[in-house]
Amino acid sequence: VLFLSFFITTGIIRPLKAMVVSTRKIAEGDLSHEVPITSQDEIGQLAESFNHMLVRLKRARQELEDYGRVLEEKVEERSQQLRKIQLQLMQSEKLASLGRLASGVAHEINSPLTGILTFSHILMRKLKENPELQKELELIVRETTRVSTIVRGLLDFARESKPQKRPCNVNDLILHTLSLVERQAVFQNIRIVKNLDAAVPIILLDANQIQQVFMNVLLNAADAMPQGGTLTIHSARSPEDSFVQVKFTDTGCGIPEENLGRIFDPFFTTKAEKKGTGLGLAVSYGIIERHRGRIEVQSEVGRGTTIAIQLPLEAAEEVPPV
Repeated sequence: VLFLSFFITTGIIRPLKAMVVSTRKIAEGDLSHEVPITSQDEIGQLAESFNHMLVRLKRARQELEDYGRVLEEKVEERSQQLRKIQLQLMQSEKLASLGRLASGVAHEINSPLTGILTFSHILMRKLKENPELQKELELIVRETTRVSTIVRGLLDFARESKPQKRPCNVNDLILHTLSLVERQAVFQNIRIVKNLDAAVPIILLDANQIQQVFMNVLLNAADAMPQGGTLTIHSARSPEDSFVQVKFTDTGCGIPEENLGRIFDPFFTTKAEKKGTGLGLAVSYGIIERHRGRIEVQSEVGRGTTIAIQLPLEAAEEVPPV
């Protein structure tokens, strides 16, 4: 009787109690409590099956946790994309409203300006013998011309010309734009590094409009490095094969974080008075948007600025080259 009682206690009751304890632990979320296998009989097989189930539960939990992490990352990535799209929509709506206002203002100002310039030139011819008045008239002409330039910028900003797309080599367009500006005085102490990927394909774009964008970005970069520096231009095809990206990176003064959200706003500029109208990047933003592309900026004060332009890949064979 004692032997039978000992056998039942050690061979059946203890293993079953151990399984009960492990079951409770599992219910509490602890999957580390395995049942010791003390025999090769049915109870031992039950304990072994229980431990196999525990291993599968651990694996299933790990897979769920991994899936949860991946899902969280995807949700965060999509949320960032939605926030970016929302900001782009807000910027587009703001620019559209300002464009309509700018168009009306520019047309109202343009006619009087033309009259002032015309009569100033007439007076300058008539008053050649009066140097003092000549000097005053020259000042009027100079300042009126400056205002006229701003008005032209306003009209360019408001016009929203539809891109006349033709097949174009982006690298060639970059080099051509550089040839137009790199001999200017502002580029004298700037080293230009060209990392242009030869594999960048021919894409459809309006060369004149995109050249205007490149020129605006190049001149802004030069203005940010008055004491000299390095301007790196990088072109590449996107890994997912959906767009061509052009990056302009300077080693200039950088843009304060509080200004980053405003650099594409019309008339916003950190340049010295009379040095810029603050319309260049606003016009550029509109051009890239009408090409269904993106223009983004990253900057750090004291380290420099990167402006990245993404232009969508379109089949160039659809339109004959000009």
